[in-house]
Amino acid sequence: MAERFTIESEKQLVAFKVGREEFGVDVLRVEGVIAMVEITRMPRAPEFVEGWGMYSEQMMREQGFDAGPEFLLAMHTDAIWRACRIILDVRMHRGELSVEEATAFLVEHTGFEHANAQAEVFRYTYTPTYQLSYLLGKVLLLQLRADEQRRLGEHFSLKGFHDTLMNNGSLPISFHRRLLATQAAANG
Repeated sequence: MAERFTIESEKQLVAFKVGREEFGVDVLRVEGVIAMVEITRMPRAPEFVEGWGMYSEQMMREQGFDAGPEFLLAMHTDAIWRACRIILDVRMHRGELSVEEATAFLVEHTGFEHANAQAEVFRYTYTPTYQLSYLLGKVLLLQLRADEQRRLGEHFSLKGFHDTLMNNGSLPISFHRRLLATQAAANG
């Protein structure tokens, strides 16, 4: 999967790997090629991208990393915040809450300072439904993993599951599900 990064703050590269070979191409050259050639763009499904972040936090705990009380407190505090995001996103876009009411809700339920809560709420006003992607994505990934564990039984590999997802890219989780089913049918 391509990754964008900066070198010496002047040149931006797109890095990619083909087999064992690693390459870096100047972004300006890539943008020029894209302007001249019709290229199929890979989607960046928010429920995968953001859900992967939340899923990874939980998986790290499941694997025994960061299981201390400070980490658990932070993880649960973040879960409350992310749940509040869903409530506020839906209620604001249904016209049930004003920005002021949403800010007060966030302060009350997360303990955020008013200025931070207000900045969050303003963000929700220009990214409708995006907030749903964090928790929803995590839940969908956990369901997909459980389904694959059931399907593969003792042949299930957490590393293999993760490698497959990463190799397929930031697709909607329903696409990952179809790719895994196709792969399973091909392997008989």
